[in-house]
Amino acid sequence: MGLFSSRIDAWVLAEGVETEAEAHRRPTSVCPWPRATSSAVPGPPGCPSTPPAGAVLADRAAAPGATLRPLLQRTPTVRRGEPLGDIFVDGVSWVVVIDDHGRPLGLVTPSSAVSGELLVSFRVGVDASPADVAYRLSTGADCPSLPAMVTDDVGRYLGVVPLRRLLGHLAAAVVRQ
Repeated sequence: MGLFSSRIDAWVLAEGVETEAEAHRRPTSVCPWPRATSSAVPGPPGCPSTPPAGAVLADRAAAPGATLRPLLQRTPTVRRGEPLGDIFVDGVSWVVVIDDHGRPLGLVTPSSAVSGELLVSFRVGVDASPADVAYRLSTGADCPSLPAMVTDDVGRYLGVVPLRRLLGHLAAAVVRQ
């Protein structure tokens, strides 16, 4: 299911993750976005309750490097239909084209600007884990060498994460272990 969803650029959502055990058992590469309930399911009288999954998932999200936030790189943006002008001066590699609501539509590189081509890149939410993004890029992106366009929870553009930066972050995490 995870491989199929990555190839069609979809995310799998796990509903009803309620216990700590369920939160730990969930494979993040297949289902990076669980939806926890606010409290654990009550057990029989006299049995200790298990911690709610929400606490486990919040701890995971708060761990250093658990999200794309520290990897964000700002790039220039233009609204759809606006001229690029001299935007590629000073070593700019990518320009993100956004719609009227600030949502990314695609990227333009210096070479694609010449041909007028808008490159469709992988879009991902800022709270996704770097490992999940690397997995999705490796299994489903049409052009994984383009940076991932990162959005907030309502789809507005925040920045990009270049593949080299993502791989460096993941490699550093392995070396630290």
